Amino acid sequence: MKKFTLIALLIILSSSFAFAQKGSAWENQVGFELGYQSPSGRVADILNLSGGYGLAGTYYRQLESKNLFLSASIAFISQGTEISYYGSNAKKDNFSVTYLSAGMRYNFDLTDIQPYVGAELSYNIFSLPDDISTEYDNSLGIIFKAGARYPLSPSMDLDANLKLHKMLSDTKWGNFGINVGIFFALGN
Repeated sequence: MKKFTLIALLIILSSSFAFAQKGSAWENQVGFELGYQSPSGRVADILNLSGGYGLAGTYYRQLESKNLFLSASIAFISQGTEISYYGSNAKKDNFSVTYLSAGMRYNFDLTDIQPYVGAELSYNIFSLPDDISTEYDNSLGIIFKAGARYPLSPSMDLDANLKLHKMLSDTKWGNFGINVGIFFALGN
């Protein structure tokens, strides 16, 4: 099932490049974002996770409706942990999640500032500190996001967004992120 999900996400991403057609300058976009990530859920409590950072690269493909976009992302989230053992000092380590996601985004066409909402399905790969005996299987998740885009130039936008990332399994890990990034229009 894990391999099938990964293959399906890669097909969605590659098909969006393959069917690109000429249109507006913003029909195809690529960007990167960085932000603060706050953990939630049972895993965050067990591992005593603290906030960390997230880095994502995203591709957007505009659909026939000028306000609707397909999205595909690859992201990395790292959060610090302090693990205490009986009779010893706390050990600092990292908990990380790498994920591939695909979904949709809707832009509200208002002014130069363009608010948007979106949702994505993600395939999450967990990396735990070596001395943690608990195993967390890779799992599917869902990401809800809301943000705004502001044009810096005819081919570059500033993007700020909030993301809520939840697992669809019993993994009991979640994440809330505040992100800022830059997106570029790909020439036609």
